[in-house]
Parts: sequence; C-alpha cells; structure tokens
Amino acid sequence: MNLGLCAFLTIIVSGPLEAQSHDEFREMLSTVAGQRLESPAQYTVKESAKSYIEGRHLAAQDQHGVAIAHFRRAAELHPQASAPWIGMAISLAAMGKQPAAMAAWHEVLLRDPNNSQGLLIVGLDEARRDNHEVAVKLLSRSWLDHEVLPEESLLRFAALRSSAQQLSLNELTDEMNAYESTLVDNAFGSLVQKGAGEMWRSVIQQLVDVNAYAIALDLARQGALSSSNQLKGFLLTALPVIEAAAQGDGQVTIKTYNESIESNGLPLGPKWYEPVSLAEGYSMAAQSMSMIGNRKGTINLYKASMSLDSDVALVLNNLAWALLNSDGPTDEVGNLSLKAFELDSEASYILDTLGWYYFQLGEIEEALDFLVRALRTSTQPSPELYEHMGDAYWQSGQQEPAIRAWSHGLAIMHSDGFKRNIIEGFATLNYSVWGIAVASPEKLYDLEMGGVYERLTDKLSKARQTHSTE
Repeated sequence: MNLGLCAFLTIIVSGPLEAQSHDEFREMLSTVAGQRLESPAQYTVKESAKSYIEGRHLAAQDQHGVAIAHFRRAAELHPQASAPWIGMAISLAAMGKQPAAMAAWHEVLLRDPNNSQGLLIVGLDEARRDNHEVAVKLLSRSWLDHEVLPEESLLRFAALRSSAQQLSLNELTDEMNAYESTLVDNAFGSLVQKGAGEMWRSVIQQLVDVNAYAIALDLARQGALSSSNQLKGFLLTALPVIEAAAQGDGQVTIKTYNESIESNGLPLGPKWYEPVSLAEGYSMAAQSMSMIGNRKGTINLYKASMSLDSDVALVLNNLAWALLNSDGPTDEVGNLSLKAFELDSEASYILDTLGWYYFQLGEIEEALDFLVRALRTSTQPSPELYEHMGDAYWQSGQQEPAIRAWSHGLAIMHSDGFKRNIIEGFATLNYSVWGIAVASPEKLYDLEMGGVYERLTDKLSKARQTHSTE
C-alpha cells in the first residue's frame, strides 16, 4: 500500500454512488473476473465482538496502537471473522505501517472474498505493483458487485484500464474508454464538494501510481482552475510534474498557469501565500520538468518564461543548457549563454554552460578558460563540471590533468553523504514541494546523476588503459 491510498482510506466520507454499468460491459467484466466468490455467512462470538467494539472505540480516538491489540484479540477469539482484520488494516495504515496494513487486507479477503473495501484496496495495490492479472480480477469483481464513491470509481477505472492495457485486453480497454469523461467529471464534482486538499492529493497520487498520468493531469488542471489558496497552490505546483510524467510538452502547464494568474501573482506551493510572477512560475515549472527528464516541456516552459522577462540570467542559462543538450552548439545557444554571462559573469553554472558550449564547437582553449573559471567561482563544484574539464583537457592532449579531473568528479560521487544528500533533496521535493511523487527519490537521482557516473567510470577506465600503454 502507498501513502496516498492510506490517506484516502482515513479521510473518505459518504457521497453519491456511481451508476451501474450496462449489461454488455458487465458480461465482458465477468469474463476477466473469473468465478464469483460468495462471502460466507457471518456469526457472532460474543467475546470477540466485545473486543472488536473496544478496538473501534480506541481507533476513533486515534489510539491505534492499543486498538490493534484489541482487534488482534478479537481475531484470535473468532478466526473466521473479517471485521477485526478490517480494523487492524485501517489502524495500521493510520500508523504508516503500509506493508502490514496491506497484509491485513489480504486476510480480510481470505475470510470475505467479496468484501467491497478489500477488493478495491487490494486491487489498486496489485495494479500499482504491476501484478496485473490479479488486479484485473479483483477490480472487475469490485466493479460488478459494488457501488462505490466517485473518487473510488475513478481510481478503480484507471487501475483496471491500466492493468488491462498491460495484458493487451484491447476489447476491454476500448469499451472502458467510453466511461472516462463521466467518471472524471463525477470525481471532480465530489472532490470540489468535499474541498479537502488531502483528498485531492491522495486521488492524484494514486492515479499516478497506476500510470494514469493523463487522467491525473486532467483532474489537476480542472482542480487548479476551480480552487483557491493552498489547494490551488498544490495543484499548480504538481501540474508540470504530472505533465512531465505524461510526456507532455508543457503546453497544458503554460495554458493553466496563464488562466490561473491572480491580481497579486501565481500561487505556487508550498508558499502559496507568497505569489510569484507568471514568468517565475513558468521557470519553476521548467525546473520541475527538467528533473523528471522531460526535455521538450522544459524548453517550452523556459521559452514562455523568457517571453515575459528576457533578462533573467538563470532562465537564459537553463534554456541554453537544455537546447545545448537537445540541438547541440547552435547560434541560439551561444546567444543565450553569452547574454546570461553578461548579466552574471561570476556564476559557476553559467561559466560551465559556456565552457561546454565552446567545447562542443571544438574551441578547446576557450572552453578550458571558462571551465577553469567555473571551478574557481564554485563553492561546491559538481561531478559534471569536473567531467567537462576532463573532457576539455583530454581533447587538448593534456592526459594527466584530464585523468585528475575525472577522478575528482568520481571521488565526489563516492564521498560520504553525496548520494544521500541528493536523494534527501528529491524526497523533500516529492513530499514537501511538489506534493506528489511520479518517481522515487532514488530514481530521480539516477536520472540526474546516473549518466554522469557511468561516463566518468568509462572515461577513466579507457584513459588509464591508454595512458599505461604509452
């Protein structure tokens, strides 16, 4: 189970239920759901029921640790009962013990295979964990037998369709597409009515977890345009992250930000109460997209920012860097880099970009000049800067300095705390800034630094072999 699912379970409230699906679609679901499993008749064991009720009372007061002891006692007194396991699952989730909570939900289904909560929760988790055959069976049974809240209905739809697509159940996924618009609208209406920011965050995170990026993007955009204050700030901040994961080109974010600007600026999380200019908002969104690895969206958002304010050194440099990695050392890259340099001639990141630009032009002496200056002005040189210096030294025939530069870059990556600090920074982005995670902090680290490490290792190995044979 993931954190979004746990939050969803702890704050869900009553609301309108979805309409039953038409008969032909239900027949199709029956085919993939397999044999229907009936829930056994339940009987009461007095002492077990008493312990369970005590557990419920304690859980309602957020005393989950003590409540679990009562639920466990109830389960021991009545091994066939599912209710104590439901209580344990919810309390374990509230305590952040996700694997244990999911294990408890599996125990629920063992005792009550048609339990509405169990089918949905375990089905969503199996889809998230790429156990698609199990997910399709459980979620199809849930759809056939249980009406659910609009938010749950959208999550079930997204997870079922995603798993069906992975299993190439094309006829089923084609039929499901007709439901998307209605389900998104229903969930949106319910979320707006409830107005709970944590509910929005939970639903969007779970959509992301089952790779339903397009639905998550649509919901986030609708929410941003209809909300205010902290919720609006969260949705606007999450939007470019979701669009990057959806392989968008930044245009949804550009359009939504433009439509969401207020008289005092654009509210972005977590400091939604300190609005920024639209140009700055585009720049921040571009940085988010860059970290997810979406180059096209990054470029479009930096261009949108520069169209509103063309004298921001950071934006000019970052656009130049993105274009340099995309198109090579074009005249546009040179012009952007030099203008950034005119605005800030001491910034290490600008000097590094210029050095790498000249290196790719083949002007090695010019490249070395800027790269050395970048190193001198940097308080904390990056492994990538040392890689660039090593490349320039090697290209100029200076093998020893090249090997030293590459070795230093690799030593930084091997140093105590380097990887941990970056991963912790990405974790902060995921959970405190963006508010959602489209990739784990470890995966984001690999996107950012994995290529640098592989290149440095390869270059050093080849250089030392070459050097030793001369």
